Amino acid sequence: MGASMTGVIEYLDDAAGHYLRPDLYPEIKDSWHNGWISSFVFETGKEYEFFCAIAGTRCDKHAKPLIEPRGFPKETSILVDHMRAQHDFLEQLCGWLCWSEIQASIAHSKIDQSRFGPRICMPLIVMDTLQQRLGDKSVRLIFDIDGG
Repeated sequence: MGASMTGVIEYLDDAAGHYLRPDLYPEIKDSWHNGWISSFVFETGKEYEFFCAIAGTRCDKHAKPLIEPRGFPKETSILVDHMRAQHDFLEQLCGWLCWSEIQASIAHSKIDQSRFGPRICMPLIVMDTLQQRLGDKSVRLIFDIDGG
């Protein structure tokens, strides 16, 4: 059995205020919670190089992540709260990182990003696009690695 990851990309409501307004888009009003909005949920297979870079797991036992996994953020979107309540996250090895922290972690681990599969590349493209529009600290990846 291998490891897999559940990830959610969230961004801050305040940063996106001029793009998304609940008074203009009532269908998304329920996604507002603590200022964070979920934009992308994904699961991966055995992306061990990425797991090594962001959490220091599934790699050489002497490898240390640049940023140790810090658990779930104190405030999350309604979707993440719901996923945790439904035990969609196993909370074995969980954390969160903003875009610059992911990029620094990948560089620190000296991993070639061209080796990442589509289930990692697509979320990273979404994060990069959001952080370009909203700012680095306004976008984050929340992850939970099962079997790490």
